[in-house]
Amino acid sequence: MKAAGIGTIIPDEAHHLRTEWWKALSRLIERIGDVYVIALTATPPYDAVRHEWSKYEELCGVIDEEISVPELVKAGTLSPHQDFVWAVVPSEREKDLVAHQVEQVTQLLNELLADEQFSAFVVNHPWLSDPQSHTDALFRDPQAAIAMLSYLKARSLDLPAVALSVLDLSPDDVPDLTLPRWESLLTHYLFACEPPAELPELVAARRKLVRRLRECHVLTNRQIRRSDSKVVKRHLTQHTDKIGACVHIHRHELAVRGERLRQVILTDYTRDDDLEAGLSAPVCSLGAWPIYRQLLLELGEAERSRCALLTGRLVKVASIWHIVAIALNRKATDALFWPTLYWPGLVDLCELDMRFKTFVGLDTERSLIENSLTRLHLPFFKREIDRASGAERIVIDWRALRSRKEIESLNVLMIQRLRDLSHVRTGWEVAIAFGVAGLFALPKFLRAARLAIRHLPIDGSIHQVGLAVRDTLCAQGCLIHLLRRSQ
Repeated sequence: MKAAGIGTIIPDEAHHLRTEWWKALSRLIERIGDVYVIALTATPPYDAVRHEWSKYEELCGVIDEEISVPELVKAGTLSPHQDFVWAVVPSEREKDLVAHQVEQVTQLLNELLADEQFSAFVVNHPWLSDPQSHTDALFRDPQAAIAMLSYLKARSLDLPAVALSVLDLSPDDVPDLTLPRWESLLTHYLFACEPPAELPELVAARRKLVRRLRECHVLTNRQIRRSDSKVVKRHLTQHTDKIGACVHIHRHELAVRGERLRQVILTDYTRDDDLEAGLSAPVCSLGAWPIYRQLLLELGEAERSRCALLTGRLVKVASIWHIVAIALNRKATDALFWPTLYWPGLVDLCELDMRFKTFVGLDTERSLIENSLTRLHLPFFKREIDRASGAERIVIDWRALRSRKEIESLNVLMIQRLRDLSHVRTGWEVAIAFGVAGLFALPKFLRAARLAIRHLPIDGSIHQVGLAVRDTLCAQGCLIHLLRRSQ
């Protein structure tokens, strides 16, 4: 390539360039020397952990231009679409795995909560004992500092007034010590600070804690994964009951759309190991071939003749179905896990929540385009504002998840929504129009309005527009501490 004078490299599907492919391409570019890199992807890896995102940006650079979903819908390149969620309830085996995971993690965290050595580490941490001398480090990781305060609150210890002042918090603002707070606290304790040389017992305690976390399957490659056990995750995300769910969804889509139905089922794996066994082989894995085989077994002759198994990437569908496995075991529930998504039996739902943070779509009740799972208004979800950070988060209404019947009532709701898709196209059109016209309704934006008229359409410059709006709000003094304002 160097001899041929290659001066530009254009990697497609660039979201894969954050692990092994990142190493290979980085070495190639280094060997070639002076070369331009133009990275293309339809799905930037916004869900990547921090070090993976750093690798991605190091190779591909910051995102220069992004085509948003609304502008694709507006241009007719992508059809208006609606997301649905279909729930399956795994067997007792998966519930027992979840119960065991909860018991392990709960026991470990309760031990840390009562551990005097760990408590002394938090109480004497310089961020809390002398925060004004460590403001730069503290504000590089404020979540860790807030997690320390949450730990003190959980132990009913005094909250340091100076640290609260530096973080602009009152004692009532300090959040409860939930699993996300534990993650921030333990990550900082294990990997972000070195123990004093005069305390060798603290070094030994950290090594012991690392072993315990790995035994609980929540620590991998210096990354604490909350209650994300690989064993539980594999059983739920790849549960074979999702095959039957695909068949049910197909039947309901067919009943609504009839001859107009054009449906694609996308899977992560092909799973064609038993392809030669034909249709009689038992179902033992989730993939394209097992789903296709089940469709052939359960559909009528006319429907079977119109089914095909393909490999590759297909896009542009009008209904997007997400199948989640929810495993609950009432004996294993603990107050520590209840408020948030991060409970082992909800690991598949948590994965879905992460995907929805990456992609935008239409709100099911309002003509708004959002990137949160709350836009689907699922019966067991609700929005809550974190008092410390002011950020919105999802919490679970466990009363709606007490039995298989209540969980599967979600599927009934999804079928009802499927039967009324008449509002979807209008909803997209209104949301897109409001996104452009809403700019003119804001006060103190006459200059921005003149620029908008001059430079319309703005669809292709959403990022730049966002930066301009931010800078304008700052210049006009409109950005204040929203938490204090609400109080």
